[in-house]
Amino acid sequence: MASCNWELALADAAGARRVGSGQVRHPVDAGVSALADAVVVRALARWEFDQVDDVFIPAQVPPAPAAIDAITDGATGANVIIVSSGWGDGLYPPFVGCAAGGEVTSYVTDFLVIPDQTAEV
Repeated sequence: MASCNWELALADAAGARRVGSGQVRHPVDAGVSALADAVVVRALARWEFDQVDDVFIPAQVPPAPAAIDAITDGATGANVIIVSSGWGDGLYPPFVGCAAGGEVTSYVTDFLVIPDQTAEV
């Protein structure tokens, strides 16, 4: 099994907010979160409103936890994922997973739905 390193995301990103000691927090509003990269954002900028509405606002929205996955750029396969954030609005810690060579391979946001077992009550 290859080694995997997880690090708290600290790089500046569109929509990220720095708090405390420079940590980035993933902002959530309306209880849902969108996960996307720059390729997705550029592709979505070319979409017409009706296309966005058809893909991301389904007639029957399933109960939470819900997820919508849509390919936004057919040439690259880039997609956006929209998910329920668990506990709702707030600022959540994002992490990046890096391969042994240091390249970023994964992105995870901890929506803090599992209680911290080490915290004192």
